Amino acid sequence: MSKVNILFLSESISAVKEQISELLGNQNTYVDRLRQINAAIRATLTVHHQLISDVRSVLKTMAKVSSILVVKCKCSIIYFVFILYFSVKMRMAP
Repeated sequence: MSKVNILFLSESISAVKEQISELLGNQNTYVDRLRQINAAIRATLTVHHQLISDVRSVLKTMAKVSSILVVKCKCSIIYFVFILYFSVKMRMAP
């Protein structure tokens, strides 16, 4: 092989090594960003599950008490919606 070919191969190898190191750096950046997104999604799902649990509890209470309250007071649905809204706001407060 001639010196020109060896020089060309050496430069090509150096260029490829630089590209590889740049890509690895980008990969680490993307992995860190994905971990942050994953943590945010998990936190959101945790709050969502807590809120769904609250809604389920309120709906069960409404089902048990609704027949009595609807007969005595037609505003019971508004009252329970208010309680549900208040519960959600309390969960969302920092």
